Amino acid sequence: MELEPAPAGPVSGGRKDARLQPFGVARLDAMLGGGLALGELHEMRAAESRDGACAAGFMVALMAQGDGAGPPQGAIVWISEADRRREAGELYPAGLAALGLDPGRIVRIAAPRTADALWTFEAALACRGVAFAVCEVRRQARCLDLTATRRLALRAQTSGATGLLLRLAEVPEPTAALTRFLIAPAPSGSSVAGAGSHFGGRPAWRVGLEKGRFGRTGDFHLEWDAGQRCFAEQGAAHDKPDGRASGGGDGSARRAAEGDAGQKRGADPGAVAAASFDGPAGPDRQSAA
Repeated sequence: MELEPAPAGPVSGGRKDARLQPFGVARLDAMLGGGLALGELHEMRAAESRDGACAAGFMVALMAQGDGAGPPQGAIVWISEADRRREAGELYPAGLAALGLDPGRIVRIAAPRTADALWTFEAALACRGVAFAVCEVRRQARCLDLTATRRLALRAQTSGATGLLLRLAEVPEPTAALTRFLIAPAPSGSSVAGAGSHFGGRPAWRVGLEKGRFGRTGDFHLEWDAGQRCFAEQGAAHDKPDGRASGGGDGSARRAAEGDAGQKRGADPGAVAAASFDGPAGPDRQSAA
């Protein structure tokens, strides 16, 4: 797979004419003006480190939902820093497939430091042929400030790639991302017969829209149907998603998205293309990997 930088050009004012991917949840789509805007930067926040895999599962479902509308459009570049991988483990190809996402589309990049991960994230957003670029950072870092997120947002708007930034942060940080969601596990409200039934129920999340393109916020209890590739709301959410919940959805989303650190995998890890680098970040680099 060869990724080329997208040609430089003026920012297209994507916030007004962005392509939209509806969640299929009327209340959430209304708050977002029709759905998740593609070709923009979006931020996912997990208040606790142990919720990182849960938030990753939510991002996987988002990307799989886009595939349900037609044939896959471009590669997915997934960047994670070393501390994040040590705590939450690696992507699990069988789990990705169970959530509805083809693991063969993913180019996984392991970055030793936060600065390296952010540099690679920006480079991936500027590449031709990338549909989604994902970056996971474990803790707050000075290099990830408002200016850095503004630069990432401009890259996404220029190239048309959609950026998903996952921060493991107890306190929200200033961001130029178009939206910010707080993700926490939730109990599954329904069991599944057939595809995905071995998880004991559909993956479920408590999702807090903390920042929206029209200034509207709200809380939701969402479940994911991998067979139909759609979200469903399990009633109106009244509690903030940073309060923890117990139940089947907690384990199912975690197991589906990522394996435990150090656990042996039954699936072929070669199903996910991987890359890594050890050199320091610098302004003279010209490609993502």
